[in-house]
Amino acid sequence: ARGRGLVWYSEERLLIRISVMALLLLTAAVILFGIGNVSERYLTPVLLPAYIGMTSVILRAQGSLGSWIRPCLWVAVLFTGLRLMTYLFPGPPFCEDCREFVPYDALEEPIRSAVPEGSILFVREENTGGNMVAMFPASPVRVLTSFKLMAPVKDEGQKCFYVWSEDTVDGVPLSPVFDYAYDHPDTVLVDAPWHHPLRKTGYRRTVWGITPIDDPVLYHHYCIGEHG
Repeated sequence: ARGRGLVWYSEERLLIRISVMALLLLTAAVILFGIGNVSERYLTPVLLPAYIGMTSVILRAQGSLGSWIRPCLWVAVLFTGLRLMTYLFPGPPFCEDCREFVPYDALEEPIRSAVPEGSILFVREENTGGNMVAMFPASPVRVLTSFKLMAPVKDEGQKCFYVWSEDTVDGVPLSPVFDYAYDHPDTVLVDAPWHHPLRKTGYRRTVWGITPIDDPVLYHHYCIGEHG
């Protein structure tokens, strides 16, 4: 088939149709079924077939690999520059959470001081959870957002501590079952300033709380995972 000077093979048209169908399905999943947490990285597999098909058409029409590589390099430079901006000027509009700058390491010493070694660490979200796993390999780490995917902890003798923050979850307050943590006498607060070579230390801060989970119901449900 021909169109505007370009020759399209049936295989190339099929690749583009696959991307269009996948994009429509993804849109329907968000609009009709309310699926959340859809980010730009999900578009990579969706648009890849169309990219392959259009690349094939353009390369055959141009007859020169260099004329295709040059615009690809410009696009690569553009997006590399945009990505670099998130490191040079962290914050809106380049990033909101800017997780690579969150000072998770500020939690290590307070947790080592307040929490017995090997205690269970229960956290609100997976980014803090991953850092806890790296810093405290001897401690079972349980993540609220992945709670039902985790195997139960068998040792009921281990103490359990809730490592929480509102700053890492867009300001969402603690759920009612954990709001005791705000005023618990043993809660340790960690106010951690952000560091950046081009900005004043403390231009942004993250506050965490470290609170023991002593209530038997909460302990059995969240710490050792008896949630069946």
